[in-house]
Amino acid sequence: FGVANPSAKSPVTFPQHASDMTQPCPGLQCEYTEGLAVGWHGMEGKSVTFPFGHGLSYTTFDYSLLGVAATPSLAADAPQ
Repeated sequence: FGVANPSAKSPVTFPQHASDMTQPCPGLQCEYTEGLAVGWHGMEGKSVTFPFGHGLSYTTFDYSLLGVAATPSLAADAPQ
């Protein structure tokens, strides 16, 4: 229990508008001129709904009883 945090990461980018995506070819003959500006590359500089790799966690957690301890080597180097 608590070894892993079940979560999901999006393998695609979700645009805010359909017009932000590379449009499909209207006919049988199609010339793709966008080169590498396809997928998330084509949406660089544009606002997106969810970016590539966006993740959601299905759990909640809190940090508590946090502390910091100095080791002898760090304490010796600390300014007096």
